[in-house]
Amino acid sequence: MVAARAGGVAAIASGGVRDGLDVARALALGAVAGGAAAPALRAQQAGGEAGVVAWIERTVAVVRAVCVLTGCRTPGQLATAPRHLAPALAAWLADLELPARAGAASR
Repeated sequence: MVAARAGGVAAIASGGVRDGLDVARALALGAVAGGAAAPALRAQQAGGEAGVVAWIERTVAVVRAVCVLTGCRTPGQLATAPRHLAPALAAWLADLELPARAGAASR
């Protein structure tokens, strides 16, 4: 996500996105959207249309909670919110000369 954003490419996170927290993480790293087909299909299989609606509502509620906890008014603001990167991820981004924040300029 960070590399795509630094290169001016709008990226959509989809592989491995399971829930609202994963969507929020992807947005924070620079994605413009998050897609989660497998969890939505599992929700449909388990509960039909009502299961999918409940899964979407939970996912949206988690993204909203992350926004509240980070002081963001919109999910799009997560890309510029303060964040803590684990040392390994921060070092990897530095090695690639990519910004640790989506809006930051690279070295």
